[in-house]
Amino acid sequence: MYTKIKLTKIEMCNPHSNKDKCSVRLISSTFLPLVLSLFFVCVNLKLVAQTALANSVIMQDSLAKGWNTWNTYSLVSFTHMPQGITINLALKEYQNAFIMHNPLLYKSEQHITLGPHSDNGSYTELDLEWQNMKFKIQSATDGENLVVLVTPIQVVTLKKPSLVVEAGILWQLPGSITKNENQISWNCGTYSTSLYSTAEPLNDPYLKLNAPYNVYSISGEVGISVGKKYTIDAIKKLIEQKSLELQKKKDGYGSKSELFNALQSSIAWNVVYDPLNKRVIVPVSRSWNDWHGGYVLFCWDNYFVSYMLSSYNKKLAYANAIAITNEITEDGFVPNFADAFVKSRDRSQPPVGSFCVREIYRKYQEKWFLELLYDKLLRWNRWWVAKRDVNGLLAWGSNVYQPHNGNEWETKENGVGSAEGASFESGMDNAPMYFDIPFDTTKEVLKLWDVGLNSIYIMDCNALADIAKELGKMKDYKELKDRGAKYSANLNRLWNDKLGIYCNKRTDTNEFSTRLSPTCFYPLLTDVPDKSKIGRMMKEHFYNPEEFYGEWMLPSVPRNDTSFAKQDYWQGRIWAPLNFLVYLGLRKHNLTEPKNELVKKSKDLLLKNWLSNRYVCENYNTLTGVGAEKGTASDPFYHWGALLGFMDFIEAGYVAAPEKPLPK
Repeated sequence: MYTKIKLTKIEMCNPHSNKDKCSVRLISSTFLPLVLSLFFVCVNLKLVAQTALANSVIMQDSLAKGWNTWNTYSLVSFTHMPQGITINLALKEYQNAFIMHNPLLYKSEQHITLGPHSDNGSYTELDLEWQNMKFKIQSATDGENLVVLVTPIQVVTLKKPSLVVEAGILWQLPGSITKNENQISWNCGTYSTSLYSTAEPLNDPYLKLNAPYNVYSISGEVGISVGKKYTIDAIKKLIEQKSLELQKKKDGYGSKSELFNALQSSIAWNVVYDPLNKRVIVPVSRSWNDWHGGYVLFCWDNYFVSYMLSSYNKKLAYANAIAITNEITEDGFVPNFADAFVKSRDRSQPPVGSFCVREIYRKYQEKWFLELLYDKLLRWNRWWVAKRDVNGLLAWGSNVYQPHNGNEWETKENGVGSAEGASFESGMDNAPMYFDIPFDTTKEVLKLWDVGLNSIYIMDCNALADIAKELGKMKDYKELKDRGAKYSANLNRLWNDKLGIYCNKRTDTNEFSTRLSPTCFYPLLTDVPDKSKIGRMMKEHFYNPEEFYGEWMLPSVPRNDTSFAKQDYWQGRIWAPLNFLVYLGLRKHNLTEPKNELVKKSKDLLLKNWLSNRYVCENYNTLTGVGAEKGTASDPFYHWGALLGFMDFIEAGYVAAPEKPLPK
């Protein structure tokens, strides 16, 4: 890619002549080199920006190709990109004339066990239980062709159920579908294909579907293909081949293979296509997408998944870091959440973005990735000082704002301009730390300096300074290092010598808040705590069985907190990002014993749920070690749960040490 530059002759005028006769204003020979230098700097910056953007577009185009479970609304919908042609599977039982359509994990009428799923959709597998029946559904790709195998495992109905294959073209993409007798075909310009099966279609017009479909009796294995006709044996052979290819990749991790299985599967099943912004993204779960009417990205959630992806899939890691950073608001912050129609324009979330972007860069060393995101990350870093600083330390907040482009419903979002919105900004929605903390309606922040926020912000300053240095932006580098040093110097104001731990502190009364959380260990992310303070934190709190130590850890509130027994969301349950950030701090200060124990207990917690029911949970019960119990606010397939195992990958050397300087 290049920019065509037209150079115009510069005529030097006699200063005593009539200037109106000069075709160009007088340019002193003294300033001419400077003008030309600035001109070429501007051209170069434009070229850099264009190259970074072009690389991003090319990367997205390469991701959104071929067959995959791109459609977020169904786990058994297979779509070919970029055309958007799709087959959506449904089941019908005849005793009650029920139909199972668009299965997702949160729907109580079905039970789904998600199995392997390759990153590129070349192989998928799941078990689906519905109406006292159980089926295994597998898919594989053969170039541009797709095969699907539906295998009945348990069927106890009087009449055999049916497999319904619905044909469509998603997202208003151009094309047509024709059905001639039982032959379904798609035509999308230069791309055309047809549907085939190993079973004879049934005549069943009594389905509440508005698109062409075929119906097949499930009296045994049923094979479906798109692109060309395969025998059942050929389908099974192809599925076995693709399954083995994926398993071989997992086996490459040796003793960590099952951990990688959990991590990779929890992410791959959540890879979807966002047609509004024409991009491949990895939201936290399909359930959350469904609730938000298409897709939803959360700030620190998506940065963390980008970091995990960087260990084995560069393009998806880049795509998600770019996607969440590009959601930056007009005011200059990455929002708490962004979906197809609404952003949280009142609040952000923990600023882990620069750290994750730096670590992705550490792996791949491609500066265009940094160049694409740097300016937005810098705006976000500066925003915290402008909007959340109270006398030298930061507090969580929520700003009242005017409707954006007439979207008045945005301003009706829960908690805008209130203590509730500020607690949402922390990412720990109902954490007891923020109970009964007054809200400053003038500054629009909680009257509470937050240990976790200030510690993560110092980490953000230092990580972004590293990025600035890589890009040769030494003025920004000094600004960021100075800013990090300022907040580091002030962080010790939050040391509670009586309790032997860093505590949140009221900005109005200057009194410590004694409601603790794993965030009180976050100063370990910085160089601030000395050995004496660290020793007290570990002995009096980390290893205290009445607080954070136990079989399952780290609870989001200490065991002796009055809210712990509730095990309600951020009140006592274990959350992977909290463990992960504490782990990073333990690594930074070379605290080997507590680090190793946290890594092992986190890994065991992940595997306990993964091996029993193939769940990677949003959060976990500290008393039982079980996640996603019935009636609990814990999504069973939420990718940041895999951070519990990601720590072990860093320990094993599959991911570079994040506390080390960037390689030169």
